[in-house]
Amino acid sequence: MHRMVGEISAAASGLGGVRMMQPMPNDMLYVTRRDGLDVLLLKDADNKFDEIKTVEYPFRAVYDITQKGWLPVLVQQLRIAPV
Repeated sequence: MHRMVGEISAAASGLGGVRMMQPMPNDMLYVTRRDGLDVLLLKDADNKFDEIKTVEYPFRAVYDITQKGWLPVLVQQLRIAPV
């Protein structure tokens, strides 16, 4: 028998169609959305992503999102486009 410890809660909601996520230093998270054709930056202040900012729009055919040093990198059809 397993006993659950702690509680799980949503850090962000209502974003719609999140496809990929890339955590970054300083409590930031980049997300791509297939429905919104955009890239969002979520900033965490208190274990909730209260600040949400669109950093790229429109951005179609996102292949990958990754990190190089302190910078997020969006990959579109094998072409690298830094944010």
